[in-house]
Amino acid sequence: MRKTKSVGKIKRGEAFGLEGDLFLLVLGALVLSIVLVIICLPHLSVLPALCVAGTPLFGVGLFLSLFYIGKPPGYFWDKMMSYMSDNQLKKSKHVRKIKDKFLG
Repeated sequence: MRKTKSVGKIKRGEAFGLEGDLFLLVLGALVLSIVLVIICLPHLSVLPALCVAGTPLFGVGLFLSLFYIGKPPGYFWDKMMSYMSDNQLKKSKHVRKIKDKFLG
């Protein structure tokens, strides 16, 4: 049997503007919203129950629109690393001790 190498770059699937695994976040938020509606309806009226149940969908939509949709690959991790940059880590003595221990 002959081994072949992939010449092209492997592209992840895309649906509704969400690539690969990001669609699972929306699907998980949708399932959680449905469960919250079922739990809240016996205790609340319809409008408050829908507001409570819509929170996961709103949160996931906000997260994706801020960090993934229309952003270059790696934007989320670059942004997180910029939040945890050396300037902010210098404030913490505990983090500085760990950093000095492992990085010399």
